[in-house]
Amino acid sequence: MVFPMKSLLLVPLLGLLSAEPAGSATPYALGLPPLPAPQAETVVRLGSKVFFDNTLSRDSHVACYSCHNPATAFASNQSTGRGVDFQLGTRNGPSLLNVSFLHTFMWDGRFNTLEESVLAPFTNAREMGMKNIDAVLDRLKADPVYQQAFKTAFPDEPEPIQASHLAQALTAFLGTLNFADSAFDRHQYGKDQNALSAAQKRGLKVFQNQGRCNACHTIGEKDALFTDEKFHLSGNFLSTSLAFADIPVLKNKLQLAQNMPLGDAILTHSELAEMGRFMVTRNPTDTAKFRTPSLRNVAVTFPYFHDGSTSSLKIAVLQEAQIRENDLAPGDIDDLVAFLEGLTSRVVQ
Repeated sequence: MVFPMKSLLLVPLLGLLSAEPAGSATPYALGLPPLPAPQAETVVRLGSKVFFDNTLSRDSHVACYSCHNPATAFASNQSTGRGVDFQLGTRNGPSLLNVSFLHTFMWDGRFNTLEESVLAPFTNAREMGMKNIDAVLDRLKADPVYQQAFKTAFPDEPEPIQASHLAQALTAFLGTLNFADSAFDRHQYGKDQNALSAAQKRGLKVFQNQGRCNACHTIGEKDALFTDEKFHLSGNFLSTSLAFADIPVLKNKLQLAQNMPLGDAILTHSELAEMGRFMVTRNPTDTAKFRTPSLRNVAVTFPYFHDGSTSSLKIAVLQEAQIRENDLAPGDIDDLVAFLEGLTSRVVQ
């Protein structure tokens, strides 16, 4: 398997092969909170192997990287994911960079820990399609290479291959994907006044003032994850609201969902997927609200929104301005797009 030379995959893997401790992406961390404690190199290597292994799906064609491509900042450039048997889902695969700093996961926030979220795709009928997590473990146990890898990663465990260790290995690998060090970071936190162009500096002012973008895509004094991790109506709400306008159909879909795992229901029925956070809380005020995505590397993580419905960054900005009722001039929009392009990590460029 060959990846592009600019692939972010190279960075964590080269780090593992060097004398640096696993997860020490310090040269690329300007603008991030303190990095998580690095995990043992053997655990990270195991997580990396699992992440890129398509034999752990029912048809042996889908892996974690299928929807989180290293060549596009560990996001998907497809509108929605394609899982086992070439089935399409309903959600776009967001970037996994800096995911270890988050506290809610999936577009609707149905998981509160990264460990839960990394195991879910294995058994989702529209993703990797395994019958249950035990079936995944059975495949791992039948592979001598994995037997040794788990034993090396968890030497003190009488049964190294277990679900909690699988989750630990994957989260350890994801914990190495910490990248910021964009032009914005060098300007904001590195005090390099030449890091941003004139248009990008104007765009930053729009972002923080009349655009009110930082109300949801937060910028802190010492770091910026560009997400408040809360749930809001997204900019494509007006174009997707008809998906759940037919109340009888929606009620029928909700009844069907009672007999399915929540993740399966959301990735199978577009009407339910458009309900957003409501599917988790069943609170009507959460209807069509989705978790605020980070804007880091947004210029390379297209398409945008939970359903990947918009490929143009400028159009996405216009849609967000419309839903927020921000009356921005065309020049403001152009400057805002220029600023967002300045959020691309140096290693991605």
